[in-house]
Amino acid sequence: MAKLHRTLAIFIFFISFVLSFLLGIHMTESAASGFLTAFAIITGFYITSITVIINSTSVGRLYRTEDKDLPGQTLLQTYKKYFSNSFYWSITATVLMILYLLDFDIKIPNYLTLIIDPILISVSAVNIFWSVVIFQTIMAIMLYEGKDKK
Repeated sequence: MAKLHRTLAIFIFFISFVLSFLLGIHMTESAASGFLTAFAIITGFYITSITVIINSTSVGRLYRTEDKDLPGQTLLQTYKKYFSNSFYWSITATVLMILYLLDFDIKIPNYLTLIIDPILISVSAVNIFWSVVIFQTIMAIMLYEGKDKK
């Protein structure tokens, strides 16, 4: 996985956390519900994409082609890391939204309530970022697959 993407994900997390905290942006129940729906769809898309890629004719070539940005690693290994990372962020965001929407009968201390919304917003922002990276990855695989069709 490219260092640039990891760095951007960390940057997005911290910027969205700070901005949502300082600006007092709160997660609403309807926003959390919308995010939950979107993240569930994204997770399903990842699973479907992996199935399509596994059955593509380029898997062997992707495995044999070294990643120019990461010497010693094949393109297939790089793409696997991207999918794994994106999938984990998607599952994390989905679980956090479910927990947020559940009606717990516990009193949460005030200092924790101040950071719950910024955490949810930050995890959501990073999850959206990784879904864009996966879309770009799928497009790269599609172009790679197209080389065989010439």
